[in-house]
Amino acid sequence: MKSIAEKIQKNTSTMIPDQQFLSQEQVATTVLTLSDDSQAKILNGKIIPGDRVFYPVKSHIASSVPEIEKNNLDGKRVYIIAADGNEQRISSITSMIEEKGGQVTLEDTGNIDLFIHVTGNIPNFSKLTELTRDEWDKFLNQFINTPAMITQSALDTFVPGGSDDPRLFKGAKGRI
Repeated sequence: MKSIAEKIQKNTSTMIPDQQFLSQEQVATTVLTLSDDSQAKILNGKIIPGDRVFYPVKSHIASSVPEIEKNNLDGKRVYIIAADGNEQRISSITSMIEEKGGQVTLEDTGNIDLFIHVTGNIPNFSKLTELTRDEWDKFLNQFINTPAMITQSALDTFVPGGSDDPRLFKGAKGRI
């Protein structure tokens, strides 16, 4: 956020004659302590005369935490992949999904609304630099390479041919 604000300030520095800007932190502190939600909505994306900072266009100012909508799993088909084979975790996730009206499927039939990939827990080690090459490769495969391949496969299920033509993603639905 700070680097974005600094870039905006640099690019718009000729708009303020003496080029004296407040820091992003100073402005954020001022706005958050003085603004309630209704004022914050007015301030977002605007230039406030005299404060010498151009706010980002995307809203970031709020004085309260917004309520999060409840996930609606009614009638959704869910496919769970587990790398670590932790049956207790899979059972727990499955029962939670079924309680909320979802249906867990054991195979990717192409008609999936939600993919869940359980990578497992990060192993205990003191430093990454102390891992052997085999341990490092296993770590990368478990947490980076395999999840990337599964994500690509899930995206191809949601939007067949989307990797060749990104326009096909318009209006597509699905979660990973």
